[in-house]
Amino acid sequence: MSRYVSLDDTEISEDTTMKRFAIKQLTALALALVMTLSLCPVTAWADYAEPPSFGDTTTEETHSHPTCGVTGCTSSTHGHNEVDVWTELTSVGSTLSEGSYYLGKDITVNSTIAISGTVNLCLNGNTLSLASGKTGSVISVPVGATLNLCDCSNPSTGIITGGNARSEGGGIYVFGNLVIYGGTISGNYAGYEGGGVFVNGGGGTNVASFKMYGGSITNNSANNHAGGVYLSNCTATLSGTPVISGNTSGDGSLSYPVKADNMYVYAYMSNGSYIPNADITVGDLADGASIGVGMTSPCTFTEGGADAKVWM
Repeated sequence: MSRYVSLDDTEISEDTTMKRFAIKQLTALALALVMTLSLCPVTAWADYAEPPSFGDTTTEETHSHPTCGVTGCTSSTHGHNEVDVWTELTSVGSTLSEGSYYLGKDITVNSTIAISGTVNLCLNGNTLSLASGKTGSVISVPVGATLNLCDCSNPSTGIITGGNARSEGGGIYVFGNLVIYGGTISGNYAGYEGGGVFVNGGGGTNVASFKMYGGSITNNSANNHAGGVYLSNCTATLSGTPVISGNTSGDGSLSYPVKADNMYVYAYMSNGSYIPNADITVGDLADGASIGVGMTSPCTFTEGGADAKVWM
């Protein structure tokens, strides 16, 4: 039987009292929980088009600029093909297939990288080098292939170095087409010619091409000719702010009458005269351009800005 107690002249059973006590306890706990939650940071879900994923916290950074490497470039000396998607390189094998790439870090290779198709390569302020003790060019550009080289870092710090060719082309060996917009080719060696860059179409119907609108080819060496750039059976275009200087070569005694440290234009003998075997076009050179050339017969160069220098 239930017992009753009197409270303000109101009769209440003990069962009812216990139930009311329990309700009060639950209410107090609920209020305490609400107050605790109110002190915690709250995400405003309405600010999101959809609930965010807390499992993915990475942000992909877009690498986008023209092939010349300079966003917003207005230079009239070269084209400005915009590349929206560049693929990051953190390692490179023996072949670099057609596409647009940028160095995500310094990369050292154990053998020459062969270009396939048309490749846009941005040094991105990093170093591409051949491993110490290895022999060969850092990069080769075969017949029919094209390498567009740039460096989007400002100031430019991207470099190709460490090439150690037994014969030609320590830095880059070119049978196809090379276009340099930026970056530095330095610290490469060739046992014969073209310590920095060797360009030779190889004769026959193939004619290689070399275009340089910026960047620098410096401090390379060759045992015979052209510590910087060797040109033969090719077309060459120099415009903008190219720098080819500070390279060294040997004594030039191997069948050629002219020693050239920086850029050498090969010439062949015909009817007692040397005929240059490269078609060179020098466009508007901006202030700061510096090109040293050695030739076995005269060529005409047109200088650009007041501080641009072309010397024989």
